[in-house]
Amino acid sequence: LSVAGARGQVAAPTKKPLRVAVIGCGDRGARQLLPECCKERVVAVVDPDPKRIEAALEQYRKTLPSADAGAVRTFADSRKLFDVMGKELDAVVIATPNHQHAPPALLAMRHGIHAYVEKPLTHTIAEARLLRDVAKTRGVVTQMGNQGHSNEGCRRLCEYLWAGAIGQV
Repeated sequence: LSVAGARGQVAAPTKKPLRVAVIGCGDRGARQLLPECCKERVVAVVDPDPKRIEAALEQYRKTLPSADAGAVRTFADSRKLFDVMGKELDAVVIATPNHQHAPPALLAMRHGIHAYVEKPLTHTIAEARLLRDVAKTRGVVTQMGNQGHSNEGCRRLCEYLWAGAIGQV
């Protein structure tokens, strides 16, 4: 299951969008993942750099011109996000520097919040085992991003190959 499927197996005709926070507003977070999160409901963005926060809000405005960017809460620290909004989040998307992926993912999971985490998921095997155990205990959906082979171009290429477009491979 993906975090986008976190609503459960049965989709209601009037489903409510997931309330999502984007943690890490660099290129992956703001320019690539935030527009996808806008298909749900972005309620917060987190980054210690105010310039990246502003860039994320600008991307939000470009993606959803009619939406109120002022309604998106901003935080410099993901720990503060969970303290303030822990009960108001359904999912988080984590695109922080690699060695900082596990701590916010762990906080999210401990709050019962679904987590999409850019690769690498963790910095150590112990962190990976801890996240696995907490996700299982809390019953949250988790996903690690690996876009190198999960984008539209790669999927289309596979379909061409499977259809025999270039013959036997």
